[in-house]
Amino acid sequence: TRVWVSASLVHRFMESMPPLRPLTFVLKYFLASRDINKPFSGGVGSYLLQLMIVSFLQHRAREDLRFGRSGGVGNDHHHHRHHHHRVGRKGTNGTRHYNLGSLLLDFFEFYGVDFNYVTTG
Repeated sequence: TRVWVSASLVHRFMESMPPLRPLTFVLKYFLASRDINKPFSGGVGSYLLQLMIVSFLQHRAREDLRFGRSGGVGNDHHHHRHHHHRVGRKGTNGTRHYNLGSLLLDFFEFYGVDFNYVTTG
């Protein structure tokens, strides 16, 4: 069914994009605290929110490739106003660490400033 396919898709994204889960928690709280989390009243529901975060993370990954960035912290020569980080960096044990605060701010900048709602859907 459609629900199972949607849940499976989100699960695969959660596994392949470590920042997705914590960003989802914080943004769900942000939306709920402003009472804009109910789709039936024009708000953003969980599934849409998760797809928005996935799209944002995919956009950043494409941007990193386009500008030759490895995703490490501090090697940012981007044309945007104030990107102060990259998505992640390798830790001492080989795991990837993410600057979630910066990702959160970039999410708001992406959908609040950069995203063109007229030409994109």
